[in-house]
This record gives sequence, C-alpha cells and structure tokens, in this order.
Amino acid sequence: MKTTMNKNKKSKSKSKRSFKEIISEHKKVATGIAIGLVVCISATVVAFSINWTTPPDVKKDKKEAVKFVASDKFTKMSIDDQKAYLEQFGEDRRKLFRDNKLSKEEQEKLRSNIRPAFQATMKERMNKFFTMSKEDQDKELDKMIDDMKARQKARAANNTGNNQAAQSNNPNGGNNKAARGANRNTSARTKSRYEGTDSNTRAQMTAIRQALRARMQQKR
Repeated sequence: MKTTMNKNKKSKSKSKRSFKEIISEHKKVATGIAIGLVVCISATVVAFSINWTTPPDVKKDKKEAVKFVASDKFTKMSIDDQKAYLEQFGEDRRKLFRDNKLSKEEQEKLRSNIRPAFQATMKERMNKFFTMSKEDQDKELDKMIDDMKARQKARAANNTGNNQAAQSNNPNGGNNKAARGANRNTSARTKSRYEGTDSNTRAQMTAIRQALRARMQQKR
C-alpha cells in the first residue's frame, strides 16, 4: 500500500514539474518574440528616419518645394500624401512647375514623379463624374471647358513670348520652330496621361472627351 502511494506521489511530482517546465518554455518563447518585435520596430524607425526628411513648406519656399517634388524623396510618400502635398501649390502649380528653374533632367523627373498622383486624382474625378446626374455632369463639363480656356489663354501668352524671342534670334523661321515645339509638348503631355492607366480608365477618358466635345458644340 505504501509502495503504491509513494509511486502516485512521484507520478504527481513529475506531472507538476513537467507543467512548470512547459510554462517556463512558453514564457521564454513569448519573451523572444517580444524582443524580436521591438528590434524590428526599432530598425524600421531608424531606417525611416535616415531615408525621410520633412518636406519643405510650400507656402514658405515654393522653389524648394518644387525641387523636392522632383526628387526621389517625394516618391517615398504615399499617393494620398503626394496628392495632399501637390494641392498645397494651388491652381498655379502648372505654371510654377513650368517656370521654375529646373534642369532638363529635373523637369523630366518632376513629370514622372507627379504622374501617379495626377492619375489617381483623375481616376477619382472620372469615377465621380459617371455617378452624377446629367445636370451635374453638364455643370462639371462646363467647369472643364472654362479651365481649358484659361489654360489655352495662358499657353498662348507663353507661346507669344517664346515666338518673339525666337523671332529676334532667328528672323527666318522662329515662329515655325516655336509652333513645332509647342505641338511636341502637347503631344508629350497627352501621351503621358495614358502611361500606366488601365483599359477602364482609358475608356472613361475617351467617353469624357466625347461628352466634352458635344457640350462645347451645344454652347456655341
């Protein structure tokens, strides 16, 4: 009888020790995971701090802000942050980007950098357009037409200045060269709008252009 009781005590003692060992092992594993997470988070924060700097304040220094947009740092921002940053330039951002003293390489980089944000904004506007009533679509088309006229007027004024400069430098063919340059720029802008867009977006763009032409005919 005593022998049986001793055996039971030993068995219970072994079970208790085994349970304690299991708990201890779980604690060690949990501690290891926690340490690993802390290390990963710390490494991410350090990497972010090294690779990221606060963007220049657009209101305080627009020229530096434009240079920032033309840099690799701008591309590390999320699309939503890029859109929000570009909106800070206001309605004059096209003229600001065009007139800013950037090198040819920086100009190309700038156009490449802003394309994803521009396309995302354009896609949002088109999706919203096709959920509007016919009356609201006409109002939106009228706004587009007014914007187009304003841009054409500004572009014409800019081309006039370029033509005069070209004419003074080359009286025999300045106007023709300036006109060809303007046409090339327009073609390049049109082509860039399509780069990276999906078939649905391209179809929406085509439909809106057709609606825009029809609305312009109505307003004549």
